[in-house]
Amino acid sequence: LAVLKTAAPDRSRTVWNPRIKSGRSSDGEPPSHRSWKAAAVGESGRRLEGVGFLALDDWIYASYLAARPANAGRPDREVRRPDLAAAVLRAIGSPHEALPTVVVAGSKGKGSTAVSLAFLLRAAGLSVGLLTGPPLRSFHERIRLNGRPIDDGDFLRLSAVVEPVARGIPIDPAKGEYIGPIALWQAVGYLYFREKGADVVVAEAGRGARFDDTRALGARWAVITPIFEEHVSELGPTLADIVWHKAGAVGPRTEAVFVGRQRPDVFRLLQDVRRRGEAGGPSVRWATFGEAFGVTACAADLQGTRMAGFVGRTSYRATLALLGRHQADNFALAVAVADAVLRSLGRGPLSPAAIERAAARVRWPGRLERLLERPLVLLD
Repeated sequence: LAVLKTAAPDRSRTVWNPRIKSGRSSDGEPPSHRSWKAAAVGESGRRLEGVGFLALDDWIYASYLAARPANAGRPDREVRRPDLAAAVLRAIGSPHEALPTVVVAGSKGKGSTAVSLAFLLRAAGLSVGLLTGPPLRSFHERIRLNGRPIDDGDFLRLSAVVEPVARGIPIDPAKGEYIGPIALWQAVGYLYFREKGADVVVAEAGRGARFDDTRALGARWAVITPIFEEHVSELGPTLADIVWHKAGAVGPRTEAVFVGRQRPDVFRLLQDVRRRGEAGGPSVRWATFGEAFGVTACAADLQGTRMAGFVGRTSYRATLALLGRHQADNFALAVAVADAVLRSLGRGPLSPAAIERAAARVRWPGRLERLLERPLVLLD
């Protein structure tokens, strides 16, 4: 099988190894990480040393695609393996151990909350790594340091460290075993963040959390944005199933959990998971919307979102470029997390001035983004 693929910005061609198939290879062996190879030829005819792909992120998806036929219709609890993500991190020196991490889970508002949190921590003087997805314009957006995506050179150099290590971990794609794309993205990201001296990392979870690769990061702080019925094929048919998955963002190392605005039935289910001991131990502090933090006033129009909020005994006002009343809720949640992170790191509390600076600067393209005034064009 040969595939010609155009990859921005270098318009390179990637020719896949014919051994990479969904069944068995040409020599009768099942596909494995040993088949993570491709002959990559760019316009200049030069091969990239260390990584056999000129479409820069192709290797990230090879393991997942090899196992995909065996995983059709199977739920996340049977398919996803955060232990393999942990194995990759250990094999590259456990860079995540040196970087305190916030994991943001939920059904909606994860990206907005994660980005707002990153802006708030930067406004308070921290260097912040950010892992989000899916990207809007370029896969580089998945890995950002202080708002700037990783560049090609750094991505290729660090991919050359991660790819052979991941390929050496024994798995059998014919049985549905694979090392997930997020596991590999975050491995490259944490090497990059450690190298560049980040103070903290904010990582957005996938559709679940309990079996997501972000579970391997050992979140020090867990965030749960609003939850609703979604991905029932992968997470389970009931709301209780979905809440249980999302609450898995709380791990054995988590010291505090921050719960955004929830429907009453969702909040009760979260409390049930907590009482059963399936979302951290009794020492974990839970901060919930409307009690520990919240929004006291909000007005939203096409010019922005004006809000007043509180975290603990501190009140603040902010004007967001993000549109919609829901963004006030997301921002208030991010403020509460940022304040706790700064205090825990000995850099707090978060000041009202830093909150105002971050609110004025935060951008999240493609999320109810105003492109034109006349005629009015919104991109969401």
